Amino acid sequence: MNENWRDFVLQQVTSTMARTRVVADPDGLLLDEDLLRELDQQGFSVLLYDDPWMFRVRYEEDYREWWDNGKTTANLLVRSTTMNLDAIPYDIMEQSEPVYLSVSQLFSHLDRSIMTEIDPRLFDRAFTVDHAAGPGRLTREETALRLLRAFYAVDPELVNSREDVWALITKIYQSGYALADSLVEFLTECLTPWQSELAFSLPEALMSRGVWERILRQAAQGGDMMFGARYWLNQLGWDTEIGIQTVQLSPSLNRKLRDLLNQDHIVGGDWLSHAKDIATLRLAVHLGQNAPDDEVLKALDHRFEDWVYRDYGLLQSLSPYPNPTMVHQVVHFMAHQKDVVQWALILIDGMSYPDWLYIKALMDLSPYQVTERAVFAWVPTITSVSRKAVFSGRIPREFGQPLDTTSGEELLWRQFWMRQQRDPTMIRFQKTADVTDPKEILASLEGDAVEVVGLVANMVDLLAHSSKMGMQQFLSDLKLWIEEKSKWLVTVVTGLVERGFHVIITSDHGHTAVEGIGKPPTGDVPDSKGRRVQVFPSEQLRQGVSVEWGQPWAHLSGLPSGYFPLLARAGTAYAPKGQQMISHGGVSMEELIVPMIRISR
Repeated sequence: MNENWRDFVLQQVTSTMARTRVVADPDGLLLDEDLLRELDQQGFSVLLYDDPWMFRVRYEEDYREWWDNGKTTANLLVRSTTMNLDAIPYDIMEQSEPVYLSVSQLFSHLDRSIMTEIDPRLFDRAFTVDHAAGPGRLTREETALRLLRAFYAVDPELVNSREDVWALITKIYQSGYALADSLVEFLTECLTPWQSELAFSLPEALMSRGVWERILRQAAQGGDMMFGARYWLNQLGWDTEIGIQTVQLSPSLNRKLRDLLNQDHIVGGDWLSHAKDIATLRLAVHLGQNAPDDEVLKALDHRFEDWVYRDYGLLQSLSPYPNPTMVHQVVHFMAHQKDVVQWALILIDGMSYPDWLYIKALMDLSPYQVTERAVFAWVPTITSVSRKAVFSGRIPREFGQPLDTTSGEELLWRQFWMRQQRDPTMIRFQKTADVTDPKEILASLEGDAVEVVGLVANMVDLLAHSSKMGMQQFLSDLKLWIEEKSKWLVTVVTGLVERGFHVIITSDHGHTAVEGIGKPPTGDVPDSKGRRVQVFPSEQLRQGVSVEWGQPWAHLSGLPSGYFPLLARAGTAYAPKGQQMISHGGVSMEELIVPMIRISR
């Protein structure tokens, strides 16, 4: 018997001798960081067959040309999202061996209709449930009940009061894993006898943490559930309060971060799920507080950097569904929500996650449903690379444009939405939108059937680059922009939501406080735009610079040929020696993990 589900998948995809294997993987079994790392170590790489043209480009450049020249590459796994492989080009199928994967093979005792919806991060627990199930296949109801107990430590059979219902829902969101639709349906059926005693819709509360938190906030204002609601809000982290001058850190936040640091093994999903808590602690430090866990923050930063240099390259193989992992996947996530017609994407250039927490403290979003997540920016974390990735939905090597300019973003934005069958006349895009009166922006949407809006706000990045006195001055300037000089963001977001748009606020990169160490001797190579990165046109030229100047970036598969970044080490920048500044381009957590906020009515 296999010790875990990954062993089974590895056996299936590595057991043949073919250089290329086409893997039918409709359930996304290959989209697991630990599995991808093991495949990489065994000499395999995964290439998704999705966009036929981009697949052909990558296949020819990264594999076919090398093989034709007698060179070796990693063994290729071509991943198909369907069991039907007829769409795979004949020349690839001809030299390949097909492999078929499905959750039914892994979980022979659990209901397939439920397992196809389960977050793959929960497969380890599901594998344990499956092996404890005994002979035969469990019914849908039996599967749902056992998974709820294993995933969320909840049991609808033990609910005996409406207070138990509130506690059960809160416990689900404490887990950090969203409920699959089938589990929402099952729980709704189980809890229906209590619906008449609840002042909210069970399905809505079970499907969205944002909805549930709004229900709790309203209940906490008064009524017979006031004290219970306040307790459950605290369990979800609302006992941490972010103000203009200080951050009240909760004991639960400090405990969660220490638990993360003590984990033997951390994957990218762990960094994203803890990003808000880490950003909260970092904001407290930026505001001048003597945070008791400042040493924990330093230890997390060190461990994060180790992880980035080792495993960042695995991220681009992950799926944007059900939630994106990288910034170029945000628009794919939006397009995947078929029930949403109107979308607005507001990109706040240079906004880090701590910046967003501070901005949010200055805004009143209480009337709306707000969901916060985090995503990884592209490396190097500079505007011309990562911002284009956001609006194009492509990895940088697929832009078809130079990486040293932001021109062409509107074209890439329009091309993406036209590929989603959106009418070109219903697509809008505006750069430097934050210098335009927000009323003009909103008025331009009146009377037209506008469905998709892309806006770029530059002020946060400009404030960061102009700050000479560190993060406290930057936050003071940021407060002035949001609160006094311009209520641009508040007005635009409110106006869009009230017009029926679902709004996504995100960023292309963050920033960090650094000190100049001088500029590396680059010869005729021009300076790069980011103060924390120097790009070379060849590996030979990059190797000509001493390693004391920085770390060569090794994860090049998503970048175009002739693009070799050298990254400044933590806390340093390629600027006059001793100069203090706020900059970006590197791989610190503040630069690389950015927020993704969804706001709707």
